[in-house]
Amino acid sequence: MKKSEITTKTRDKLIDSFWTIYCEKGIHKTTVGAVTKSAGYNRGTFYEYFTDIYDLLEKLEEKLLEDLKVQIAQQFKSGLPKSFADFSNTFSYVFSLYGDKLYVLLSAQGDPHFAAKLQKELRPTLLSITGLSKDDPYLDYLTAFGFSAMLGLVGHWYENKKEMSIEELFRLLQTLVATGILGYTGKKPFEEK
Repeated sequence: MKKSEITTKTRDKLIDSFWTIYCEKGIHKTTVGAVTKSAGYNRGTFYEYFTDIYDLLEKLEEKLLEDLKVQIAQQFKSGLPKSFADFSNTFSYVFSLYGDKLYVLLSAQGDPHFAAKLQKELRPTLLSITGLSKDDPYLDYLTAFGFSAMLGLVGHWYENKKEMSIEELFRLLQTLVATGILGYTGKKPFEEK
């Protein structure tokens, strides 16, 4: 085995051990000692790759965000899907690849800054999908609303043990983003009962 393969394997094993502990305990109870013990290495090996636990988390998040952007670009390389169903299915597929990690990072035990990082990284995608202009005076509000709604719904889905299929979740999400709750119910604002 080449040195570069050993290096990659060692780094990946440290990251995997970190992720297992982090998912269970959160960042504040994840230690270098626990990670290295779980991975079968000594502390010195950890410091060859990372400065501390937070550096490892940062690198894991950067890789996840980069992979997510690449996958979205790959899925939309031919342009936006032609139908509502195709659009939902495409996002369902991408989310299925990274959803568990995204959920943990966005949960209460996750990184409180990750939602802002995710929003910043995916903002150009949101602009291209919605046709919004980067000069729109309400862009920050629209982006905050869209991401909050999406992340809240996905978080609720996880907390309820994924009680519907991922495709169904994304169809509901897309419907709510496109038409709002009143559009979903078919009611008009302040409609008489």
